[in-house]
Amino acid sequence: MDEARQLIEHHAAAIARLCDAAHVRRLALFGSGTRPDFDAARSDLDFLVEFEALPPKDYAEAYFT
Repeated sequence: MDEARQLIEHHAAAIARLCDAAHVRRLALFGSGTRPDFDAARSDLDFLVEFEALPPKDYAEAYFT
């Protein structure tokens, strides 16, 4: 997972800002980004997102953010 970790660390500030804007409570990496054979040129990063408790309208906006 070294390449994926480096990619995430390189963009950590932007990821944190996006999570704050979208009311993300928890963000977890899964899929190819967790495997040693991850290749940034051919793979994407998949995240499981848990949002804060929000009214339905705000939840939809957070989801599409």
